[in-house]
Amino acid sequence: MDGAKVVKRTVRVTSLRQALTRTIAFTSIGMIMVAALFSGVIAFIEAQERQDALLVSIAELVQSGQLVDSGQLGDDVGEETLVIRQFSSSPHNRQVEALSRLPPGVHTHKIADHFWRLSIQNHVASGSRFMVAQQTDIRNESAITGALYGFVPAAMLVMAMLVIVNIVVRRQFRRLDVLAEKLDTEVGSSPQDIDEVEAPDEVRPFLAAIVRLLARNAEVLRRQRRFIADAAHELRSPIAALVLQSDNMKKAVNEVDARQRHDRLGESIARLQRLVTQLLDLARLQDRTAHALVPVDWRDVIRDVVTDRIDAADAREIDLGVSEVASARVNDDAEGLSRLLGNAIDNALRHTPPGGRIDIRLTTENGVSYLTVDDSGPGIPEADLEGVFEPFNRGTLTSSEGSMTGTGLGLSICREIAARLGGEVSLSNRHSGGLRFLYSQPLATKVS
Repeated sequence: MDGAKVVKRTVRVTSLRQALTRTIAFTSIGMIMVAALFSGVIAFIEAQERQDALLVSIAELVQSGQLVDSGQLGDDVGEETLVIRQFSSSPHNRQVEALSRLPPGVHTHKIADHFWRLSIQNHVASGSRFMVAQQTDIRNESAITGALYGFVPAAMLVMAMLVIVNIVVRRQFRRLDVLAEKLDTEVGSSPQDIDEVEAPDEVRPFLAAIVRLLARNAEVLRRQRRFIADAAHELRSPIAALVLQSDNMKKAVNEVDARQRHDRLGESIARLQRLVTQLLDLARLQDRTAHALVPVDWRDVIRDVVTDRIDAADAREIDLGVSEVASARVNDDAEGLSRLLGNAIDNALRHTPPGGRIDIRLTTENGVSYLTVDDSGPGIPEADLEGVFEPFNRGTLTSSEGSMTGTGLGLSICREIAARLGGEVSLSNRHSGGLRFLYSQPLATKVS
């Protein structure tokens, strides 16, 4: 394709089994190398101490006269040969001259391209000096042999250990493959069955998280299916009514009749528009996408919402007022509190008969704000108090005008807003008659 840029994304596939095996192998090899180094150093020191002890012992025999001069030092002398050499204070060659300058004691000296370990002592009886010498190759060979005796068995054990570890790791991870196949073929639509699967203890927290994820997904799918079915059912009736009213517009006998039919059509369109708007609001709230919360003043929210509904309350001859408002700042998200209070007041207006009363009250206690909306309507049967929070559930009571004009979504939206803001919403019947809408939310911890 001309002008098209193809971007290849490299996905790094990491195998836990391979990473674990490599880590164990490299760690073991590194440790055995360090152990071999220390073993060689210790063997070298021990070999040098043994050689020095041997030379000192031979020197003591020379002092006692039990041993005498054994010959010259040269290239033809074997490395295992002990050389006892006496020399006078008047050296006759450079080697002897160099050796004569060495103080009594044990030294390492190079003679004829070979390093020798020397023990130089003074002969008490004759007044001369003598030395007991042996090439350092024997010491080095002894050190290498000692190191190998320690290194080779350890290396073989490490290799055997790596083979065993690799077999065990493969076998244990094979259990995970079998577990995945079993879950894929047997669990199906029952996430709770995962708890009964035989699995290593280290994997069980991961399986528990999968169970919770599947349960959440199942609940989301259930709610989505129910929401779509209910929405389709609820939209079918108003759309059918719009079609009928549109047809009735053609049957108007005069201008007054046509205006009345037009007004009823407009009311149906308005109800349909409100239903669609609330459907969209509920769908957005159920998305539960995290948003930034902003502290707001509850008093400002109450003032604006009540002001917007004063005219509707006056038209129904309902006393809409605020009895108490405490100072409280709470977190809000996209004017969620305005929609929550607006839905609560709209429900109260819909079910409160003309001449009734709606009281709004805001209090605070122990860092929590409490909003109550009390009305003088008929209330709700106790059996329906929880069910009315479900979408499209209008309960068993009709509105004060005798028709079920609500969409059945207002309280569902209130509950979703409460869940998003960390609050709680509930309904209860008042002892004096009517319904109480209660919403509680912790006060904001910071002020913008």
